Amino acid sequence: MKKITTLVLLFFSLTVQAQIPMQIDLEIITNIDNPTISDKVSVFPNPVKNIFHVNLGEDKIANLEISDIQGRLLMSEVITSGKGIDVSSLPSGLYFIVVDKEAVYKIIKE
Repeated sequence: MKKITTLVLLFFSLTVQAQIPMQIDLEIITNIDNPTISDKVSVFPNPVKNIFHVNLGEDKIANLEISDIQGRLLMSEVITSGKGIDVSSLPSGLYFIVVDKEAVYKIIKE
């Protein structure tokens, strides 16, 4: 995590119109080194004929959903890393793979 400390001088006016300088330390977080799930997950092969695989990286279990281009949910299941997903029953076309409601991948079914 990167932290940048910035000093800000603020001036307050009192009823006697005196200016009193104050120093306030602010910590501003500019970047969080926490990779998203899409940085860790891979879906292959693409295009797919019958079975594609999902590598979850360090995660062992994830929720996987497959939808068509109209947004209809076609499949939903809990998977483990490296598991093969059989899509042989789906017609050829474009599908969306959603992993843990976070990462979205497009696959082409031949």
